[in-house]
Amino acid sequence: RPGVIQELWRDFHPKASTITHRRGAERYSVIENDVRDNGSPPRMRAMVAVDSFDGLPEWCERFTVAPGRYAVFQHYGPPLDLSKTVARIHGEWLPQIAGLFQSDVEIMCMPAGYDPTSPEAVMEYWLPL
Repeated sequence: RPGVIQELWRDFHPKASTITHRRGAERYSVIENDVRDNGSPPRMRAMVAVDSFDGLPEWCERFTVAPGRYAVFQHYGPPLDLSKTVARIHGEWLPQIAGLFQSDVEIMCMPAGYDPTSPEAVMEYWLPL
């Protein structure tokens, strides 16, 4: 899936400056249907947060991240290595909280100035509880 996500960002990043009502400079990748085996194919999105959907370009999909509690993990290094962090989380942490994890959504938050080519890059990986 890294190639799919890279292609999403190549398409989305130049267009992001046309989005009005942005809240913050963070960027988000949201993946649905990837954590549990529910028979649905994963759905990936490249996103920014906005205060309002008013005036968004037609090409923008409107999506609301559910409010609630999230377990937040740090990923250090390039995004191509994220699968190692996720495997560790799913292998070590998720089995310990069986029953608390209630959703099939993963969110990656890239802070302002995030450089995916830097070996020093840091992003957050969120799982809803």
